[in-house]
Amino acid sequence: MQTNKFHDLCVLIPAFNEEFKIVEVVNNLSKHFQNILIIDDGSTDRTGFLCKSLPVKLISHPYNMGTGAAFQSGINYLNNETHIKYVITFDADGQHHLHDAINLAIEIQKVPEEIIFGSRFLSQKSNVPLIKRLTLNFAKKITNFFFNISLSDAHMGLKAFKKSCFSKIEIHLNTYSYETELIQQVSFHRIKFKEMPVNVTYSHYSKKKGQSIFNSLRILEDMLKIYLKIFMKRRRAE
Repeated sequence: MQTNKFHDLCVLIPAFNEEFKIVEVVNNLSKHFQNILIIDDGSTDRTGFLCKSLPVKLISHPYNMGTGAAFQSGINYLNNETHIKYVITFDADGQHHLHDAINLAIEIQKVPEEIIFGSRFLSQKSNVPLIKRLTLNFAKKITNFFFNISLSDAHMGLKAFKKSCFSKIEIHLNTYSYETELIQQVSFHRIKFKEMPVNVTYSHYSKKKGQSIFNSLRILEDMLKIYLKIFMKRRRAE
């Protein structure tokens, strides 16, 4: 695969305390993607220092603001990069696979949809742990019902975007729950989307970095807050 095939695409990587993985992740991606943007979300380890020697654009938050804030910072920056037309979001902890990012990058340039959601549940080789699978399925059902949308995986970090849809997206939630807010805006603005199967490597390291069942339960709690807020707005409008 030639690097220049993706000259108008950027890989956006939110990172917080990823000194043990960030170099490996970037080195693998840079073999196929020439534009990589890292949002160092207030890391207190050597993440920011290591990124300065990598072939990336680096934006640093002064303190840890959350994945949603990092995503929005990336959107704000890329909106001013006129040569970038497509964006892939990719986790910094090594759980996403390079070949999935390449497949999404190829597909987003060909399809009419503006967003491609990676899904762990479209592949027959899905290795999602049972408890996490049950939690994610519950979150998916609530999200699909409330927002009148159809997704098989509502909280997957690997996605592809056409930059044209960024004018319709503004993230206010700073935590992992920004995924729910994003889906709400996709539904509200009727942004065209599709799904593609992706795989995830659940290592001991990635689980410590935020893939635990306790983090999933926090996501569910934040989701309920979103739903309650929207419900109250609808009631006041009636």
